[in-house]
Amino acid sequence: MQIADKSNFFKTLLILVILPLFLFAGEWHTVSEQPGAGAVNALTSRDFNQFFGVGDKGRFYRGYDSGRYWEYLDTPTNVPLNDITLFFGSFSDVLIAVGKNGQIIRSEDLGNSWTLIDTVTNINFNTVEFDLNNNLVWIGGDNGELYNSNDYGITWVRVVLENDNLDIQDMVSDYDGLFLAGIKNDTSFVHTIQSFQPYVQFAAGDTIPDVLVKDLTYSQSVLYITGNEVGTNNARLFSRFSSLGMLDFLTDEFTGSSVNITGMDIFNFFGADQKQKAAAPIDIMWITTDIGEIWESRDLGKTWQTVYVDPQSRPLNTVLTGSGFQLELGQALVGGADDLFLKYSFELLFVAPYINDQLNY
Repeated sequence: MQIADKSNFFKTLLILVILPLFLFAGEWHTVSEQPGAGAVNALTSRDFNQFFGVGDKGRFYRGYDSGRYWEYLDTPTNVPLNDITLFFGSFSDVLIAVGKNGQIIRSEDLGNSWTLIDTVTNINFNTVEFDLNNNLVWIGGDNGELYNSNDYGITWVRVVLENDNLDIQDMVSDYDGLFLAGIKNDTSFVHTIQSFQPYVQFAAGDTIPDVLVKDLTYSQSVLYITGNEVGTNNARLFSRFSSLGMLDFLTDEFTGSSVNITGMDIFNFFGADQKQKAAAPIDIMWITTDIGEIWESRDLGKTWQTVYVDPQSRPLNTVLTGSGFQLELGQALVGGADDLFLKYSFELLFVAPYINDQLNY
């Protein structure tokens, strides 16, 4: 009996951990587009099956069935919306979107209806983030405009940046902390936000000279920073390890070709993200560009290959992944010009074909 038990254990280990490392594959394909329409600028999700996005002309997108089907809805504004987040409130799920000219809109019914929030500024808002640590919602924009809300986005309080006049590009939150990235002149800055302070303080090591940051991604206690080099416009990737909300010094991970990076995200197979550690996770990084390319890395950003090229070279603006756990492979979506949505079809090659038959491509 003991020998049989050991044999079954190693068979299970082989299928669930070792084989996927070599037999995991997939490809990007178009699920929806509307030529001549605006652009999808940002995506977020409620779970593996329901997704939300915003874009030009105040447009709101809602996706179903793991992102295979999309509907397009109007909002109370017609200005470009740059970002969206889903806040898990105590009484309902709240969607908050931000955009040009200080626009803020919120919905308590997953986008069926929207409320236009009184404008707190006419500066462009570029990013909105739900802080997982303390149930605050944060919005950031040009010229150092930073606000938070403790009432699900109804009212907002200004937070002062010690590093003033910073054009805030992105924010990302994890249970390890809330991080902010911005640009001033030809230099990028990455800061840790302490919610208990009325200001965001500058710290040594926060500076990235001659790089214009575009996107922050957080995974497994590492903050990844993407952008473009001033002058050459070469794509750049950096990382900073985080512990208890404190960031280590910068590590230069990758320098690529001269093309504008528009977004990045990381897919974790077998629940390597969100504090669900596994014996052998698969991490896939994807970067989108303004010439319709998707780059992929399977070695945490050290090397990259182009895995998708839009036939019309349309800009791809955002990428969103939903990490897999156990035999749930998760989801990955990209949004771009012409209301374009791309979906990644995950597949375990030659392993348990009945599982692949059930995958929702």
